[in-house]
Amino acid sequence: MTHPRPQDLRAARSVTRAVEPRTETERAVALIWSEVLNVPGVGALDRFLELGGRSLMNSQVLARIWSVFRVELSPQELDELETVAAIAGRIDTLVAQRFRDVAESSVMHPVSRSDRPASGTAAHLALLFEQAVGSPDSRLSELLLVTEMERRLGAESWNEAARGPRAESCAHALVEAQAARTPDAVALVCEGRELTYAQLERRARQLAGHLRNAGVGVGDRVGVFMERSPEQLVSLLAILKAGAAYVALDTRYPPERLGYMVEDSNVARVLTRDSQWDSLPAPARGLALRVEALGSEEPGPRELTPLPRVPPESACYVVYTSGSTGKPKGVVLSHRALCNLLAWQRGHSPKADATTLQFAPLSFDVSFQEIFSTWSAGGRLVVPSAPMRQDLPALLDFMVEQQVERLFLPFVALQAVADAVVHGAKVPTSLREVITAGEQMQVTPAVVSLFEKLPGCVLENQYGPSETHVVSAYRMTGAPTTWPRLPPIGSPLPDVTLRVLDEQGRPCPAGVSGELFIGGVQLAQGYLEKPERTAERFIPDAHGRVPGERLYRTGDRARWNEDGVLEFLGRWDEQVKVRGFRVELGEVEAALRELPGVRDAAAGVHEDGPGDKRLVGYVVPESDAAWAPSAMKDALARRLPEHEVPSVLMKLSTLPLTPSGKLARGKLPPPDAASLRGSSPFVAPRGELEQQLADLFASVLKLPRVSVMDSFFALGGHSLLATLVVSRIRKSLKADIHLTTLFEAPTVAALASRIRGAPLESQPSWPALVKAPRGKPLPLSFSQERLWWLFKANPTSTAYNQPSAYRIKGALNVGALRASVQALVDRHESLRATFLEVEGRPYQQVAASLRVDLPLVDLRGRQDAEAALARCIDDDAREHFDLMRGPLVRGAVVRLADDEHVFIFSKHHIVTDGWSEGLITHEVVSFYSAFVRDEAPQLPPLDIQYADYAAWQRRWLSGSELEARLDYWRTVLADAPKLLDLPVDKPRPPTRTFNGTWLPVSLGRARSDALNALCQRERVTPFMALLAVFGSLLCRQARQEELVIGSPIANRALPELEPLIGLFVNTVALRVDLRGNPSFRQLLGRVRSVTLGAHAHQEVPIDQVVEAVVPRRPPDRAPLFQAMFVLQNAPTEVLALPELALVPMASDRGAAVYELTLSLEETGDGFTGLLEFNTDLFEPDTPRRWCDDFIVLLDHVLASPETRVGADAFIPGLDAQE
Repeated sequence: MTHPRPQDLRAARSVTRAVEPRTETERAVALIWSEVLNVPGVGALDRFLELGGRSLMNSQVLARIWSVFRVELSPQELDELETVAAIAGRIDTLVAQRFRDVAESSVMHPVSRSDRPASGTAAHLALLFEQAVGSPDSRLSELLLVTEMERRLGAESWNEAARGPRAESCAHALVEAQAARTPDAVALVCEGRELTYAQLERRARQLAGHLRNAGVGVGDRVGVFMERSPEQLVSLLAILKAGAAYVALDTRYPPERLGYMVEDSNVARVLTRDSQWDSLPAPARGLALRVEALGSEEPGPRELTPLPRVPPESACYVVYTSGSTGKPKGVVLSHRALCNLLAWQRGHSPKADATTLQFAPLSFDVSFQEIFSTWSAGGRLVVPSAPMRQDLPALLDFMVEQQVERLFLPFVALQAVADAVVHGAKVPTSLREVITAGEQMQVTPAVVSLFEKLPGCVLENQYGPSETHVVSAYRMTGAPTTWPRLPPIGSPLPDVTLRVLDEQGRPCPAGVSGELFIGGVQLAQGYLEKPERTAERFIPDAHGRVPGERLYRTGDRARWNEDGVLEFLGRWDEQVKVRGFRVELGEVEAALRELPGVRDAAAGVHEDGPGDKRLVGYVVPESDAAWAPSAMKDALARRLPEHEVPSVLMKLSTLPLTPSGKLARGKLPPPDAASLRGSSPFVAPRGELEQQLADLFASVLKLPRVSVMDSFFALGGHSLLATLVVSRIRKSLKADIHLTTLFEAPTVAALASRIRGAPLESQPSWPALVKAPRGKPLPLSFSQERLWWLFKANPTSTAYNQPSAYRIKGALNVGALRASVQALVDRHESLRATFLEVEGRPYQQVAASLRVDLPLVDLRGRQDAEAALARCIDDDAREHFDLMRGPLVRGAVVRLADDEHVFIFSKHHIVTDGWSEGLITHEVVSFYSAFVRDEAPQLPPLDIQYADYAAWQRRWLSGSELEARLDYWRTVLADAPKLLDLPVDKPRPPTRTFNGTWLPVSLGRARSDALNALCQRERVTPFMALLAVFGSLLCRQARQEELVIGSPIANRALPELEPLIGLFVNTVALRVDLRGNPSFRQLLGRVRSVTLGAHAHQEVPIDQVVEAVVPRRPPDRAPLFQAMFVLQNAPTEVLALPELALVPMASDRGAAVYELTLSLEETGDGFTGLLEFNTDLFEPDTPRRWCDDFIVLLDHVLASPETRVGADAFIPGLDAQE
């Protein structure tokens, strides 16, 4: 073996001089070579070949690598990896693998290539080398990962540029100075009134004097309980002039929350108006002052009341945010903090004195930015009315009329504005600046399209929690089509420090994620009267240059990029999200372990279906401890918020562990029926009848087994599944039980007893369901015939289109997808049907074959790809079907990239229904999965088709049979009101129209859980409870004591119908009776009886019912009922294709079948859906207000089921909105 020769070392040093290490970290990389060669100063890029004697050095280098990192490289690998950087890359990979087993997560991040640019790998690895060599006994988690240069960048340079002179003023003083400069300029436009700066200043000065004389002093807090008005905004300025901080009391909040805020903030006074006086929360009544009684246009003696000097460190406002304890917490911001923001805004804005829209509610901190950044710079603040804020086209009209130049919006509102413009709303071309904050910004196709129409307008993404207000900003540059899909949150504001720290509180280098901490002048004083909570979130700045500086820990994940710009990555902590709530599994586990008799515990999340997450607690009890899950949950509920209490507790003998002894969360078992059963013992079926019923329960509920004492509804059953059980009992046991029987006897044991002992009605006289001859025209079902006549009346209507679209990520096999859709159409005759009329009667004809083309639209490389895609989806949703010519199904595939497609598939309702949608999904998945594997699909053959059902229905449901069944409906609807007289916004057209759109509706997970709990207690289904709330609300709006609401029903009473695609759904008319001002509990009983009766008589076609009870149909509206309620609980399946990720996409068919339709389904986030409304009758603000009223009413009845819900009953909050 040879050693390096002198001339080789001289050559090495010459290379070093030629390629000097660029940073200290590169020199650190060379330490390993220096140690091996005993030659100081070897350059970072020297090749081994230039040093000679490679074999010896290789063996020493390999040994040193092993001793430090416990990873192996072969001599051959080292020969191929000639440079430090190349070797570092290989070691990086091996170290990452090693760290996955032995290192903390804080060490994994720096060595993960997906988490930072590869260019920094060698430098950071070199730093690890240096520390490991110098301190071989150090723990891996103790090794530093930030070079001195990076520390200076993150701690100083990227924040240093943002340093500036501290603002030593107060917000009201800035407005007062501006009023002196431009007294005659318009400061405010609201409710058709204008105030100049002089008038604004004079009114605020007068009101401030009144507050001073009412005992308000410096450091006090004053509540503002008003709707949007000039008086509301003048009050803010007056409160600040009086030396106090304002507390926004949103008039829309529940009284309990408002009362808590008044008491918690210890307000000295509350300012309100005459119109809100009756809605004041009880704790505020003795403190309230009416502004109408205080204000005066003319100067008076009150105006001369001396006003105090307000120190900049005084509180400016208190804004309440949600608290983890369930109670909101008040965040206190000082004048100094907020004036720092205002000073930056004035210098940063393209036009500081812009006309600005005041959009945000006063209870959101961005409202301060809107108001005071405008008034401190001489701009004009324009305030839209509350209805206008909800009506985006009207809002955009207002912005055009007022020539709005600056707009602050959360992303969801910006997206809504952009969507409105895409769909034809006016473009506010006067805009020069749009600022979004409050949530992760996204550059969507609609946003791109909007800003392409606003070439002179900038878009800025701002970031900041309530505890600091805005602390960073990122302004888009270049063409909108080039903007990043998820923009960063930018660079810090003046005198703001942003630190990205790891779990040990050390700075993270660029590209490495950590928790974002905020320091500087804009920090809040803390949480009002909550010192412990303040100390927990506002911590000393260990890296600060001035003693006593604090940092606010945000809990957000972020990272610096190489340019010193922050990227937001979501939450840093290990919380999971269950039903809309963030849950810390460690907190749940700690609470479980503290319960008596618990040896060990874990918590996990089980997803029963997409988005349907359930928090599960796993308990290993002590050997002698009794298993009492109900008592355990009660104990947990006393210390944890409701959403952190596991819905299921499972008993385990041991917890599953990884080989290294850690909890293997992935191996925690899903909950089963035994877990849902809780402490009740499993009781096996006792006899053949109980066994048959238990098998039926388990089959419908998709459980392996059920106890004969398990309640069908406690195990997840609902009314639709109950219908399935009843139909299968009728089929297999020949027992004609009714749906009411299952509600009254929901366990296997009780139901078996009913079947054995109770007298049963005779079987219905249903003929056998057999194939109909195909040699003559085939009849339509009753439901099809109704849609046929509606088509004849309006052939171009899209009211009964059923569009769908899925975004598909991954390597889609387009050929297999086409073959799958074709196989679906080949399998189901209903999808090949068209319709004709012979001598005035409609018939259907089924084509022997029908080729369904899925054209491929290639948008790859197009800058407007997303906008073009949106047009494709909307055009498809709004293209009508011709029932006579067909086809009645169509689709397309849009290619956005090689690994991204969108599948569009639409049908007409006459050939499908909600239940069928689940079948379509299931069969497309089955076909596609088989075709991509070159296998034969495994679907059972269909013995009958939809046309056979239509002929069967016509054959038996006629004559005396139909008349006998109609008697029920004639009786229950005999004196029911046939019209719903809702107040409309537009003149009612002389004939019924179908133009419409929809608004989203969401009850939230907590409210949905409370609803489900109420239903369990009252022995009703969520459908019944939600129908009762919806009916009560409509009665209030229409000032009626009764009404009839329509609702679809599956109408698949025979098991043979379950696998068929077609229009089986019928509509039932449900009478909601509020006579006598019932309590909600009483109303539930009435609705339950009506619903069960309707289910028992669901086979009678709705058109036959209408003919029987409404012989004269009104031309301008739907007969019998004008509102619908839908709870979608048909069996569904996720469209999950092999190795592909699919996301459903929304579409708007631009139509509404009824005047109002509330459609909901329960997802992982609770009950969500939409309110569809007729746009020829209602402006969007009206149904939006009804959505809010629905929530208010629901909250009241959930809190107190004894609440009176008659049409004229007083319900706090609801009547105030009306």
